[in-house]
Amino acid sequence: MVAAYRGEFIAWGADSVDDKEKARYNCRMYLAKIAINILDTMFFVGLVGSAVVVIISFIEDGKELFGKDEPTHPHA
Repeated sequence: MVAAYRGEFIAWGADSVDDKEKARYNCRMYLAKIAINILDTMFFVGLVGSAVVVIISFIEDGKELFGKDEPTHPHA
């Protein structure tokens, strides 16, 4: 029963877990937070890049739809 709550004991700094396991958990959590921050940054950079592509495509399509037509040459 206690093993199921071992992570909570470590996270809350309970006295029932020795310091070595506390330090190991904190190191893993620190690395996980770094990984999460990296993934968040990558996600938002990708989101901004996609938004730029959509805006450029929208402008180019607007130019093509509403721009002047090129004259057609009659076939001989």
